[in-house]
Amino acid sequence: MLRKHSVLVNALGVRNSGALFVLNKAIREFVSCKAYRYIVICHLCENTSEFKMKYEKYRHVDFIFVDNNSFWYRLYYENFKFLEVIDRKNVLLVYNFSGSIQFTHEVPQLVKVHNLLFFSKRLDTVYFKKRIFFTWIKQVFLKRQVLKLMMRYSRFIEIQSPHVKNGLADFMRIDNKVFYIKSDVAISQRSFSLIV
Repeated sequence: MLRKHSVLVNALGVRNSGALFVLNKAIREFVSCKAYRYIVICHLCENTSEFKMKYEKYRHVDFIFVDNNSFWYRLYYENFKFLEVIDRKNVLLVYNFSGSIQFTHEVPQLVKVHNLLFFSKRLDTVYFKKRIFFTWIKQVFLKRQVLKLMMRYSRFIEIQSPHVKNGLADFMRIDNKVFYIKSDVAISQRSFSLIV
């Protein structure tokens, strides 16, 4: 018997509020699509552990919880531990739900961009008006550079609306990217479409 293809869902950056709501909606969509197996990897916290109890009856949706939330451990886990999961679970797509990517494997990656806060020039103005340049470097500039690097290597990008694509175009070349619009609010099939 052939093994079912899997989608690795990287939700390590999801911990609270809106992101949990959006992740829960995505898992509900996974439940209704039994053609694939979904391996959801997320940070262990009270909110995410509730997902396991809620969805444990669905055999094609599995959870792996990571109990260390440091940035460096996450970087290690995503780039090295994911390799083990990819090999063992017949993964054909990594769905990076938290906006990051991995550089250590060849599996196609779909990157979800939740918001453009770190790419917003308006955010710079707030810091500059207050003359808090070092804080801006730490809280905005460095994160922006990491995200830009990751986005440069991302071919497939999921966004919520066309304005996000336009916002990204201010900071990087986008003509070599494939953008998908997927509403986090609408649940119908029409909420997922390709932008050309």
